Amino acid sequence: MWARVSTYQFPPTDVEKTVDQFNEALDTFLGQPGLKRAEVFVNRRSGAGITITIWESEDAMKASEDDADRLRRHVTLELVGWIESVKEYELVRSEPSV
Repeated sequence: MWARVSTYQFPPTDVEKTVDQFNEALDTFLGQPGLKRAEVFVNRRSGAGITITIWESEDAMKASEDDADRLRRHVTLELVGWIESVKEYELVRSEPSV
């Protein structure tokens, strides 16, 4: 499996609006072929955000790049925020919590 991890920065005063925008964007993205899981994290004090999407294959992740780029730009433009980084990783181990 593969993961795309994106980090963001938004005005801390707009956290609720940020959460709403992330949820709206994610709802439109969930139908992507090969998407296994998506997580959104925010730090309410600093305005930082992280999204992590998990993919069944590198090909599925790569096929979603254009849609993911478009959604990231939309969210950050709506909120006067910015994308700090977008990185891709191969998942080499995952263990369920006991």
